[in-house]
Amino acid sequence: MEEIDLPEAMVKIRRALGEAENLPRTVPFTDIPQMEMMEDRFFAVDRTVGAILGMNDDSVDFCPSDEPPAQDEVLAWLWIIHPEYRVGILELGNSAVRQAVLESSEGS
Repeated sequence: MEEIDLPEAMVKIRRALGEAENLPRTVPFTDIPQMEMMEDRFFAVDRTVGAILGMNDDSVDFCPSDEPPAQDEVLAWLWIIHPEYRVGILELGNSAVRQAVLESSEGS
């Protein structure tokens, strides 16, 4: 799956931010695009945003430190499960989220 353009990404991200309580808390690896790069995204988020993710044998968990999740926690989670939203996440994220996206995008 390729990256979507900024207007489409912004619509999808704003919808997710508005419905953060309805975001899935566990996503199977089989449902994650660009799975071959998911580990890089996971560690970049862990280093820059914090320990808001859990790794299982066949899935990843969203474990935000805030309830409801803070915007940057949601954006980091979206980066993990929807890397095609990259341009919108870079636009809306704080410096830690942007750093995670840029770190995990290096070499791609």
